Amino acid sequence: MWLWVFVGGYAVFVATLAACCLCVALSRHTTKSRRDMAYKMFRLIWGVNLLGGLATAVVKLHQAGLLL
Repeated sequence: MWLWVFVGGYAVFVATLAACCLCVALSRHTTKSRRDMAYKMFRLIWGVNLLGGLATAVVKLHQAGLLL
């Protein structure tokens, strides 16, 4: 049960962080350099977590004997 609490907390943290970066990136009240940096951070957060999730899924499927 604690695993789901930690995974859920991490998912909420990542979603909040990505949403804040995206909000700054789409805002017209900030400077262009700040919007560009926020968009780069959004891509970094999204990419790292997506690749980490896919790698975890592949490892778990391999351990279950479903992959070679």
